[in-house]
Amino acid sequence: MPEERTALVGIKRTETGVLARALITFWRPEIGEALRRDFLLSETETEVARALFEGLRAKVIAEIRGRSTETIRSQVKAIFQKTNVSNVLEFAHIIYGLNAHPSVGAPVSAVVRSGEARVWHGAQWPVEVLCDGSPDGKPLLFMHGCLGGCRFVARARDRLASRFVIAPGRPNHGRTPETGSNWRTGPEVAAQQALSVLDSAGIRKTDLISYDIGAAGALTLAAMAPERIERVLIISCLPPMPNLSDLMAIPQQQRVFPVLSRISMRAGKALARLGGERLLEGGPEAFGSIVFAGSQADTAACKDPRVSEQFWRGHGWHTIQGPDGFFFDAALAGTAWHGTLCDLSVPVTFLHGEDDASAPLSKVNSLASHVGGTVVPVPRTGHTLVHARPELWLDLLENETFWCSRA
Repeated sequence: MPEERTALVGIKRTETGVLARALITFWRPEIGEALRRDFLLSETETEVARALFEGLRAKVIAEIRGRSTETIRSQVKAIFQKTNVSNVLEFAHIIYGLNAHPSVGAPVSAVVRSGEARVWHGAQWPVEVLCDGSPDGKPLLFMHGCLGGCRFVARARDRLASRFVIAPGRPNHGRTPETGSNWRTGPEVAAQQALSVLDSAGIRKTDLISYDIGAAGALTLAAMAPERIERVLIISCLPPMPNLSDLMAIPQQQRVFPVLSRISMRAGKALARLGGERLLEGGPEAFGSIVFAGSQADTAACKDPRVSEQFWRGHGWHTIQGPDGFFFDAALAGTAWHGTLCDLSVPVTFLHGEDDASAPLSKVNSLASHVGGTVVPVPRTGHTLVHARPELWLDLLENETFWCSRA
């Protein structure tokens, strides 16, 4: 299991009144103590609980602990009964709850909690920020799409351990509220909030990567503050598809939300809520067949349990917090959100699967041409690239020769 890692990055109040708390915590002794004290978990159940929180499944836990899968499942059932939850996602909320959010201005000792940071804009607009890696490492800002979540698979996190990865939540995602914006102004608000995160953490310049619809906020940030961005890597971009003919080219289950956003926002949100519940009930094993039906490359990639579970947990986290964010993402994809983003001065590269049924390569080529970026196509790869083949984008990110040639 992962070693305990806890590090406080810092607390700082800027001239604009922004208070930033940035920290990294995977599992601390206090969490285990609280589970035993408050929920009466045994020592063995606490060890299994930690494995669950770290993302391991019963079969893997059984192999690590030298027990049968049935034994581990019985222990998991006992853990859920004692904590009064019904699934892993709800259990994760229990763990997060053991590290309650302090109020603005709380002492340093109160802010160490599981895997997250908060940035407050004045007395409102809380932005949830998940951090990973080394707080002393070279910064890497990750503007994610809710489909894949804001964390990477373990083998990607291992290679990024020496960097400081910062993943701010967008409006209406996770516990980042809407802040008065709507889905049409989402990219601008997301960019402004990400910029405030950088300011608060004292980061003057950073590499920037994005996934899926996160590209909208990432490219907007690169246009808004090019002096703050070293380079931009867009992974599996969800490009603008403002015409119905564009939407007809993608799988039916993915086009329904952009289309509904033009007809009935209420119906679209309701359907997104039902879809989210279906995903949670189906579990990781059903994720590929539900979300990526019609994409041979992606359904094949989701046969790897590391990939399917990462997507399920990432999307499920946003779903259980509130499904409107997913619907807003889909609605945004059906607009010309790229209109003002012409010829960016920052080097921009799009890494995109040639078999990406969710985002046709032709549309990504068009967007790249619009912003002055470069496309690197990946054969036999779909929209799951970010988790299914992380070595590709990590190699590209670390290839200084590649980026110098585009500077």
